[in-house]
Amino acid sequence: MYDRCQATKKDGRPCGAPPALVDPETGYCRSHRPGAKERLSRQGTKGGEATSAKHKLPGMSDDELPPLQSHEDAKEWLEKIGRAVLTQKITDRTASAAIRGVSEWIKAHEGQLTAKVVDELQNEVDRLKKELAGARRLRTA
Repeated sequence: MYDRCQATKKDGRPCGAPPALVDPETGYCRSHRPGAKERLSRQGTKGGEATSAKHKLPGMSDDELPPLQSHEDAKEWLEKIGRAVLTQKITDRTASAAIRGVSEWIKAHEGQLTAKVVDELQNEVDRLKKELAGARRLRTA
């Protein structure tokens, strides 16, 4: 029988598990016996998956959100995301990610709109310059 686990910790100190936790055949505790690291890792994964499944929220389906094509759609998305958080269909974290996505879409869409307005204004300025130049020619003639 072993007085304590025969393994040493990473820092070189002995494990120190009491005899009640030491396997009398190997001299190692559950954490240090051969294959323990892999076994504990599998158990941790299973535990994490079980906890996640227990707390999993239903989420939102694709048909709950319209295609994001206008600012009105973006407003609808934000309203539905807010309702989904309040009714516990999605987590705050999921909502934050979705809201960042909508925000980036709005920035990109506003950039397109700004470019369109700038082009229209430039065309109007060019038209007015031509008109003004034609009026000056008529006055000097």
